[in-house]
Amino acid sequence: MEAFHKQIAAVWTIHPGIEIKLRWTPRHMGIPGNEWVDEKAKQAAKGQSSERSRLPVVGRGEMPCSRSAVCQGHRKMVNDKAMK
Repeated sequence: MEAFHKQIAAVWTIHPGIEIKLRWTPRHMGIPGNEWVDEKAKQAAKGQSSERSRLPVVGRGEMPCSRSAVCQGHRKMVNDKAMK
């Protein structure tokens, strides 16, 4: 979230007064293109994203993880090892 705020601040510096809207769009709500975007988001979450050169500069580095995602990943790793 911090990287997002920094990008917004940078845009405002270059384009003062620009209006930026961030909208939450729930999946499977009949919004044209939403299914495609949902599939692309799933691929990105699995590391199957676009070529780095095609991504915005802010998205080319390592993406931050939420604490919850890290905990879930750790829990899955521990459970997988326990099942072996």
